[in-house]
This record gives sequence, C-alpha cells and structure tokens, in this order.
Amino acid sequence: IRRIGGDYLLPKAGGVSAIVIPAKIGTNVSSAQLIWENGEKKFLAGGVIQGSSHRISTGSELWLCEGFATGLALRKALKGLGRSPTILCCFSAYNVLSVARKTRGKCVIATDNDKPMEQFGGLGDAAGDHQRAEDLDMPVGQHAKSISAMNRYRKSKHFTG
Repeated sequence: IRRIGGDYLLPKAGGVSAIVIPAKIGTNVSSAQLIWENGEKKFLAGGVIQGSSHRISTGSELWLCEGFATGLALRKALKGLGRSPTILCCFSAYNVLSVARKTRGKCVIATDNDKPMEQFGGLGDAAGDHQRAEDLDMPVGQHAKSISAMNRYRKSKHFTG
C-alpha cells in the first residue's frame, strides 16, 4: 500500500489489513476506498469520486446509499423482506445526489442523518438532502417530505440526537 499511495493511505493508528472498494464511473475504475480494520477510510489520492459508485448487488429496484457498510445492511434487510435490490454505494451524502442525477427511472435514496458539513454546502443531513432532491426536481416521496419537515422542526427547537 505504501508503494501505491505513500504514507497517506495508511491509517494513523497503524493497520494490517483493509477492504479495498473500487469506485467506478460507468465501467471505468476512477478511484478506490480503503477501509481499515479500525474503521478509518481513505481514498486514492488523485482519484475521482464525484459521480462514482460501487455496485453491491444487482436486482430490480435501485437503492443509493452513502457507505459500504450501510449498503451491506440494506442488502441483508431487503433480501430478508424478499426483495431483490440493486444497491449502489456512493461513498458520501454529497455524491449520492451526483449519482442520482445520472440514474434513469426511480431510485430510493438512503442517506444517514449526520450533521450538515459546511465544506459540502450543508449536505449530510436528511432534511438538506431531501431539499436538494426537491430542488433538482427529483420525486421525493411523502414519507421523505415528512422526515424533512420533522428534522427542520427538530432543529428549529434545538432538539439533539
């Protein structure tokens, strides 16, 4: 690993092994994410992440999620419900909408409800993501709109958690 990316790719606390997840745009590998045993994540320097994804499973309905672990959990849960989804790991909340813009037909967006990140224009919270989906004229289900409204109310009243 050090030969490929220098010390940058190694975790700060040291590590022995990592999962390597290819990031693809179409059929071309544009980068890769390394997830170390301590949970630390690194992308290849100089790679392209925007618009990239990693296909976790192939099926009849399309689900977009942020992280690899979330995608694995979605696959397990949906298969338990007898559904056969296509799940794309998009690596970040910011990138989920980049990937969604390129999809045809319906898709389900499953993002985390993290704190908004200034460097990503406020993306990272469910309410912000749903608002941006509406701004892009993407269909947002009533449930998502309800969650978005609930999160705006919760934030306006300074609830945490």
